[in-house]
Amino acid sequence: MKLFRHSAFPTDGDFTLDEDFDEDLVNEIVKRCGGFPLALQVVGRSFGKIPDQRIWDSTLLEWSEGQSVLESGEGLLDCLQSSLASLNDKLKECFMDLGSFPEDKKIPVTALIDMWAELYKLDKNGVHASSRLIKLSLQNLVKLVVTRKGATEVEGCYDDAFVLQHDLLRELAIRQSSQEPMEERKRLILDLSGYKLLDWWTEEKQPCIKARLLSISTDEMFSSSWCDMQAPEVEVLMLNFQTRESNYTLPEFMKRMDKLKVLVLTSYGSPFLS
Repeated sequence: MKLFRHSAFPTDGDFTLDEDFDEDLVNEIVKRCGGFPLALQVVGRSFGKIPDQRIWDSTLLEWSEGQSVLESGEGLLDCLQSSLASLNDKLKECFMDLGSFPEDKKIPVTALIDMWAELYKLDKNGVHASSRLIKLSLQNLVKLVVTRKGATEVEGCYDDAFVLQHDLLRELAIRQSSQEPMEERKRLILDLSGYKLLDWWTEEKQPCIKARLLSISTDEMFSSSWCDMQAPEVEVLMLNFQTRESNYTLPEFMKRMDKLKVLVLTSYGSPFLS
């Protein structure tokens, strides 16, 4: 809150808001920034240029209707993209792979090692994979967490290590991965939550995709009625379930994935699958 107020109203170090502003409104805007310092600064500066509560109310309403904070914070998307511009191509690809995992969930380092060993021909003992994670961490693009007591590095203790990624950075990764037409993308990330099916999902003629990584996330609303997708190039398939059910029907299109090497199944809600 202090950082946001200072960015919006930097008046001689006094971080107080105009008394005409609704404090609850400000609290909600800060909450939407998710504690991300750059977002708090950029969004704060943007709002501070137009100190009109009606504009702030309108922006908050747009966010609640699905507009991204990345789109409304003047310069925020540009700032984040500039961070990616400093990465080499290998690190950039690894960063974008992280968007394949569900929002607000721990990403097991072991899953990343398995993925990257096949996608980028890295050593399966994880040395090069952990090196890439450490470099991304140093750029503040991910957070590495080791749960084993006394462990100080991710390398050598993969079972006790996971990665966290801020929601805005995950959104950035997905945006960067979605620049090309769907059929041409290297990685295809599909979210089928809340009865939200894609236009082509139920069509008789299914698209043929060239993605090497396919990630599909579903929730309790999903009917388990899979499409008949053509995905012959997929090497890594991720199925992320958000349900309490213990029985699952895997998609029929997996039978035609001749190049499939890694299958990652995660269930957030069921104790039977992880």
